[in-house]
Parts: sequence; C-alpha cells; structure tokens
Amino acid sequence: MKLKVLVEYYPELEGAHEPYVARLLDYPELQGYGHTPEEAVQDALSFLEEHLGRPLRVLRQEAELEVA
Repeated sequence: MKLKVLVEYYPELEGAHEPYVARLLDYPELQGYGHTPEEAVQDALSFLEEHLGRPLRVLRQEAELEVA
C-alpha cells in the first residue's frame, strides 16, 4: 500500500497545541498531530492502523518538499 501524506505547519497553534498536522490523502478523515512533522505522521499512521485493524510497517519513506 502506498500512501501520500501532507504535513502542514500552523504557527498560530504553536504553544497552545501541536502545530503540525499530517493528513493521509487516501483517507481524508484520518489525520495526526504533533510537535514535529515526524510525530504528526506517526500519529496519523496509528489512526490508520486502528482504522484497518492491523499493524503497519513502513518499508520506505520518500519526501517531497514544496516551499514558497
């Protein structure tokens, strides 16, 4: 299974909440939060494991960055 994950940073949440939000694009109802991008992705993947009812194993990670 290949997943596309979008991680966004919300500076207005810094301090009060976890500012990084990871969205699983194939499962838009599942998203994770974290203080770092990695934490947000792990949080989202744990929700996916719960949703699928089985453990997942990350085989390969690729990163694509788009900056303004």
